[in-house]
Amino acid sequence: SDYGSCIFYGHSHQIQEHHLHLLGKNRTIKAKSCGHLADERKLRYMRGKPTNWQQAVTVLAVFPSGDFRDFTATIMGGMFVAPLTGKVYGG
Repeated sequence: SDYGSCIFYGHSHQIQEHHLHLLGKNRTIKAKSCGHLADERKLRYMRGKPTNWQQAVTVLAVFPSGDFRDFTATIMGGMFVAPLTGKVYGG
């Protein structure tokens, strides 16, 4: 929020989102962690320990004006529904 811009980031292995309305500017900015795509079963350094990670795919629709919309699809049981098309993947 210090820069007044939206931020999307990874490597936290979780889905997190925070919105902030900028008073007097009539706009909202957000920070979002988009989850991860790693196969946790193959991460040897975890040695089978449980995690609180969430797998997900985030899609951005960016318009010529610079405006955008983001859609996050959570992957559960190896399956997710594509945010813009509704197509089912995996499962």
